Amino acid sequence: MYGRRAPPSHPRAQGARVRARAPRRAPPPSSPRAHSDEADALPDVLTSRRAARPSSRPLRSLQPEFDACLPPPAGLEVDDAWAAEFLASFADVRQSLRRWDALRRKRRPAEHKLPALSDAQAWCRICGWATHPSGEPVRGSPPTLALVLELEPLAVQTLVRMSADWLEAAWEEQGAGALQRPRALWLFALLARLDADLLADTAARLRLVFRVLTRVRARHGRADAASTEVAELNVLLLILARYFRQAAPGEW
Repeated sequence: MYGRRAPPSHPRAQGARVRARAPRRAPPPSSPRAHSDEADALPDVLTSRRAARPSSRPLRSLQPEFDACLPPPAGLEVDDAWAAEFLASFADVRQSLRRWDALRRKRRPAEHKLPALSDAQAWCRICGWATHPSGEPVRGSPPTLALVLELEPLAVQTLVRMSADWLEAAWEEQGAGALQRPRALWLFALLARLDADLLADTAARLRLVFRVLTRVRARHGRADAASTEVAELNVLLLILARYFRQAAPGEW
């Protein structure tokens, strides 16, 4: 008859949707032996049943592109015997700095009032990376023993990271003149005080310094083999490559 409704027990009358019941899952293994048997039964490779849709878009590589390090020009290579002798003396310098640091902490208070590490402009001037509007470098403070010893280990790592950024900026603006003597002295002093246990970000910055310095050295030729700048470049590159292991095989 018209106007007669379905009984309340009917699912359509209640507005419910009829769904197929999911199959009951098997109970989990009850013993370590059962777990092992279930793991052995799994295939080595699982293939998805859903086929990948063809795409007309070109695939892009997610691997970052890094500038390669440049080998030394002919005539500017470092002799292996000299390198081994220098690295031994550099290790002695680091050991001496640790002894002096221990004595300073016992006998004398701090002699220099250093700016906060957050004051990057002040440290940029101290380390010799600042320049006048004319392009001439601002005369900074030399890395004396007393000044370097007052730097805490975390402060040294922070200044190394800052120096890497300053060096990269100087290379982009000044090219082969990026590493001037005051800057080279500060880099050497910081590396002499830098702990061998590096933070990941510090290690990445050392790699950046190494890469930029190889490009600075590549701007020189055989005629500059006896120059002070090339000697300073090779000293810093040797420390980064051999002592802090920032050079891959074939890059040094």
